[in-house]
Amino acid sequence: YVEADIYKSLPHQLSYTLGVGPAARIDGVIPYVRLAFQRTWANSSWEIGALALSDNPYPQGMIKGSPDDLFKTAR
Repeated sequence: YVEADIYKSLPHQLSYTLGVGPAARIDGVIPYVRLAFQRTWANSSWEIGALALSDNPYPQGMIKGSPDDLFKTAR
C-alpha cells in the first residue's frame, strides 16, 4: 500500500479544546510518505517497505543555525 500525509500545527485554541495544551508550532508543513508490501499466510504475516519524513527538528525556542548540538564544559 501507499500512504501520504501532510502534518501541520493545530490552531492554538483547538489544541486547548482537545486537552493537549499549548501545541508545538510547525513552520509550514511536514510531508510523510510510506510504501509497503504485505503478505499474510495462515496465522503469520510480514511486511517490507520504506518511509520518508521531511522535518526540521529544532526544539521550540531554539534558533536555527545555533550550535544546539554542541556541549560546552567548564574548565
